[in-house]
This record gives sequence, structure tokens and C-alpha cells, in this order.
Amino acid sequence: MSSAASSSPVPGRFGLRRALVRNRGALIAAAVLAILLFVVDWISAGPLTYFDVSFLSSGGATSALAAIGQTIVILSGGFDLSAGAVISLVNAVLASSMDPMAPGASIILWTAVGIGVGMAVGAFNGFFIAVLRMQP
Repeated sequence: MSSAASSSPVPGRFGLRRALVRNRGALIAAAVLAILLFVVDWISAGPLTYFDVSFLSSGGATSALAAIGQTIVILSGGFDLSAGAVISLVNAVLASSMDPMAPGASIILWTAVGIGVGMAVGAFNGFFIAVLRMQP
């Protein structure tokens, strides 16, 4: 009975080290997020509120979606620098054409216009990559 108890592994320092090494990427991401939130709280006029966090997350959603798409491109062996330019083009088109006081102004319409501009530019880029065999 004593030999069975002594042969079972005891979680110790090496188990913690192995867990830290295994989850290194997630820990680094959490640390960077905490540092960034601390910096935002430090430079803002008042305390960090729900609205500040909501504004930061909604502002970063476009970049996060572009990063997800770029990850897929890189994993497939390509390298595409046009994602930022397409986002900027869609923002410029929408900012210059939207008029909230226009009688036919609709969020659904302008969302469709933004998606359409992005799809048109993507089809243009895709033509050059797929048909003309240009490197992305």
C-alpha cells in the first residue's frame, strides 16, 4: 500500500512550469491586454468605464476580423497586404457618401454598400491572383 502511494506523481513545481510553457501564447496575450488596459486607464481623464471598454472593442473589431483573414492567408502560404487598404477604401467610401439626414438613409443599405465595395475589390484582387497567377 505504501508503494502505490509513493509511485503516484505529486504535482509540484515542474507541473506548473510545464503548464506555463504549454499556455505561453495565451498568457502573453492576457498580459499584453492587461498592460494595454492599464495604459488606457492611465492616460484617460477619468476611470475606465464600460463605455470606454465598449468603444475600444468596437473599434478593434474591424482589425480583428482582418487579422483573422490574414491568418488564413498566411497559413495557406500567401502574404496579402491589401486587407488594410481595402478596409481604408471602404471607410473612405462610406464616410464620403453617407448622409444621416438623407430621406433614404438606412444602416442596412450602407452596410450592403460597404460589403459590396469590399467584395468588388476582393474580386479584382482575386482575378489577378487566380487568373493571372500574381503572387498575393
